[in-house]
Amino acid sequence: MDHNLWVLVPFTRPHMAAQLLSYFQAQRHDRKRLLIVSDRDGHPDADHVIRIGAMPQGEARNVGLEYLRSINAGAVSFWDDDDHYGPGYLEEQAELLRPGRLVGKMFGFVEFDDGVVYFPWRRNIATSSLLIGGSMAGIVRELPDWSSQRIGEDGAFAMACRARRMETWVSSAQHWVYSRTGPVASHTFRASEKGIWSVAGGRGVPMSLTVGECLSGSAPVPDGSGVRWKERHAVL
Repeated sequence: MDHNLWVLVPFTRPHMAAQLLSYFQAQRHDRKRLLIVSDRDGHPDADHVIRIGAMPQGEARNVGLEYLRSINAGAVSFWDDDDHYGPGYLEEQAELLRPGRLVGKMFGFVEFDDGVVYFPWRRNIATSSLLIGGSMAGIVRELPDWSSQRIGEDGAFAMACRARRMETWVSSAQHWVYSRTGPVASHTFRASEKGIWSVAGGRGVPMSLTVGECLSGSAPVPDGSGVRWKERHAVL
């Protein structure tokens, strides 16, 4: 079996290639591999690249999963090409990864044009099916295929895992920030800060933080400075 932790990225934004590669290379996990699935040139260098035609992200992830199954890969972490990942991200996931679990995040930092907001999402680790896209990892042989729907495919995937009686576990709120900034024409960039506040039930906490502070794990969060949720709830 291939015992590496593969990072699977459906790549569609060539202008973010350098950022994605720098985040991957900075990961402290020592058995990482990068798999790019893309319909265009300009992707970063990777351990393996699969060229495809235009297709939804869920289908692109399925193409990558098919390859990982073919090489008997052990574990996979799903990344988005436009999100920010700190150097401890894969390390945190690897600590929690084991058979029967889907590891992700239910809360995190959101980057807006005007700053960073922290959203404490639902925290029922054992029973919740809500995980945020671009933040999930699991054992390859246990994972279902992704939905081909263009919006909400991450939630559908998490629920499909739950239907297989997989546990839902979360790592800390640190080391990951997703963006709601910029002029890029995509689902990720269309949502407004007002809309996100509505979805989060008004629980967004404006914070005077830099993305770097969030990624490094040094940012204080409402649960207490430097406290990691997974460390406080490691045993259910």
